[in-house]
Amino acid sequence: MLRRTPWFLFALLLVILVSASVQGASLGQEVADDFAPRSGYLVRPAGDNYLIDLDARQQVVAGDLFAVVVPGDPVVHPVTKALLGSEDIVKGLLQVTRVKAGYSECRALGTVSGMKGGDTIRRFQNIEAKFWDYTGKGKSLFRELQARLPLLQWQDYRSTQEHRPAQPALAAGETALYFILAGSGLEVRAPDFSLLHRYQLRAETGAADTSAAATVPVPAAGSAATPSTPAPSPASSTVPQRIWSGPMVQGTPVGLEVGDFDGDGRQEIAVAFGDHVEIFRLVRENLQQLAVVPIESSLRAYHLDGADLEKTGRMQLYLSALTGSGNPAGLGIAWQDGSYRITRTKIPWHLRRISVPGEGPVLAAQKMGIQGREYAGPVFRVGLAGGRLVEGDRIAGPAHANLYDFIPVGTKELASFARLAADGYLKLSTADGQELGETVEKTGGSEAHLELDDEAASGGETRISYLPARFEATERGEILVPVNSSPSLLARVRSFSKSQLQALVLRGGTLQEAWHTEPEKSYLADFRLAEAANDGKLRLITVAAFPERGPFTFSRKAALQVYSLPQTGTTP
Repeated sequence: MLRRTPWFLFALLLVILVSASVQGASLGQEVADDFAPRSGYLVRPAGDNYLIDLDARQQVVAGDLFAVVVPGDPVVHPVTKALLGSEDIVKGLLQVTRVKAGYSECRALGTVSGMKGGDTIRRFQNIEAKFWDYTGKGKSLFRELQARLPLLQWQDYRSTQEHRPAQPALAAGETALYFILAGSGLEVRAPDFSLLHRYQLRAETGAADTSAAATVPVPAAGSAATPSTPAPSPASSTVPQRIWSGPMVQGTPVGLEVGDFDGDGRQEIAVAFGDHVEIFRLVRENLQQLAVVPIESSLRAYHLDGADLEKTGRMQLYLSALTGSGNPAGLGIAWQDGSYRITRTKIPWHLRRISVPGEGPVLAAQKMGIQGREYAGPVFRVGLAGGRLVEGDRIAGPAHANLYDFIPVGTKELASFARLAADGYLKLSTADGQELGETVEKTGGSEAHLELDDEAASGGETRISYLPARFEATERGEILVPVNSSPSLLARVRSFSKSQLQALVLRGGTLQEAWHTEPEKSYLADFRLAEAANDGKLRLITVAAFPERGPFTFSRKAALQVYSLPQTGTTP
């Protein structure tokens, strides 16, 4: 008699096979996927830019490079006389700046001549490629990339090594694609040295040092980390430049705050995770870990902001968190008696700092509803009375908005609101509801969420409700917003894998991009504009999560990054 194999054994076997397949994909394959060839046509010039007929449906992303080519002399087989092809002539290089529905916008890199509608374009083909190996162990990776990407014009490994600069830097007059292998990973940079992709090292590349962690560990409290090497910067000052990247720490962040937490006149940095908060100080290029504040195991944090409600000259941290049963139970963290402590518990609201025109930053809150309603009632100021947090005056906002999906912009006399709708489009409207403009493409994207059990009592699953990504208005009239994306088809659980931060301005009834950070293979969890490095200069500081895959697991490591701000609000 035949025995029936339990279904769960088939499921387990499937998981093992899929996991092994994922692990088996090499770093070279991951790079090859990102640089897979695509062909299309130049549609027409558009001012100083160009339009091409490819979009996201062909896996085109911002930063992709296209060679504009025309056929040259034919290549004919000497015996059969069959036409084998032609020696293409490259007219110039284009880099994608924006991906639209049905087409993409590009800018020219270097010198171009005679490009017109109908010219053939080819992604990552007919472009010189140089491999700079700063580990001395990357020759096998070079050979793999050379085999997987044969349409790039790879330069000889030995010759390139002999002539590479001591530190990665752009050489004048060169128009190559740069693959830069260092201890921190593999970076790929465009001919203008803007970052296209960054990859973490894996053991099979031969360049990873298996005797020590590939990332720099966070030092013990009060000690200084080894200074990180600043990233090479393009010459342009109209886009933000990443000038510092910190060491990796385990986990996926849910929030970031920068301020003077201990009253010593210097800025500290707090990074919140689901179960703890880590506090750092960045002085020049040295990152010091000052404290780790664990939170109760029955709580799960989902948002972080700071405010000096107690008027002590020290910013207090307010951590929004839920209990296991889905009830809000926020925490307050403050510097007290020479250390960072949890000073408030069971705060029964969602919390967030909002900048109100004519008033400045205020700590705002909103209640959670009943029967599965994430938000209920108006958004209100949080006050302090008798040492307790109390509900204050209402904060004006758009109709049906919640605490996290809108910001006031403009002035006190002429206020308007920006709102990040659930569909991902950012919209700008007047106080009376008149729409002023919106984005053409989706923005935002956050993995921070509320896990609600309103359906669990009837036998259903817990419900996940995602928060909107943080977005902020600047004094220059820009709206900063992350753009996180992922090819995943799973709607219930988000896991973003590509990100950048955009600055938007209103032009002709549309919120259009003024500039953006370099795209990365990461999840941009949060950001701030602050004097993060204690050097008196306003910077953009972000915290991003990078993937770390194992044979049966998927985890993340987070890193702080600092950018210089562009001098103007336009993209070159």
